[in-house]
Amino acid sequence: MYEDFLYEMENGNWYHFEFESDSLTVDDMKRFREYEASTARRINAPVITYVICSSKVKKIRSSISEGTNTYRVRVIRLKDNDPGKILSQLEQKTSTGLQREDIIPLLLSPLMAEKPEQKNRIMDGIHILKKAESSFSRREVQKMEAILYAFAVKFLNNEDLTVVKEASVSGVKKVNASVKRKLLNATAG
Repeated sequence: MYEDFLYEMENGNWYHFEFESDSLTVDDMKRFREYEASTARRINAPVITYVICSSKVKKIRSSISEGTNTYRVRVIRLKDNDPGKILSQLEQKTSTGLQREDIIPLLLSPLMAEKPEQKNRIMDGIHILKKAESSFSRREVQKMEAILYAFAVKFLNNEDLTVVKEASVSGVKKVNASVKRKLLNATAG
C-alpha cells in the first residue's frame, strides 16, 4: 500500500501529509511531531507536516507547546470547497485530457464539504480516473485509485464500502493487494 504520504520537493524539503476527519488532539500533534522528527533524522532533510482536515473537523489545532518548544503543523481545511462542482468540471475536462494539477482536487474531494455524499464523490473520482487513463500511466492511475480506496476504507461505513466495491469491481482488481485486502475485509466485517 502507498502508506506514507511523504514527498520530496524541489527545494530539498520533504512534505508529510496527514488526513484527519476528527478534531486534532494533543496526542495527534505529538504523533505528527514524532513522525516528523524520526523521518527528518532518517532522511537527513527538513520535514514539514501538512494536516488536511475533512469537513467534519470542528476544532482546528495547529500547534502544541511543551517546555520551551512549540511544534507546528500547516493545516489545510477543505470544508468550503464544492466537490460537486470540481468533479463536474473534471468530468468535462476528461475529453480534452487531464493534467496532474487537475487530479489533486479530485483526490481530495472526499475531504471536502458534505454534499454530495462521500461515497458518491469517491465513486465519481474513480470513474473520472478511469476516463483519464490516456493522460497518465497505468501505474499512476493505480496509485491515484489507491488514495481514493484508502479514503473509502477510512471514512465509509461497511454498507457504503460495499457499494463502492460493487460499483468499481474492475478498479478493485487493479489496486495493489494490500488496499484490496483492506477494502474487502472492511466490507466483510
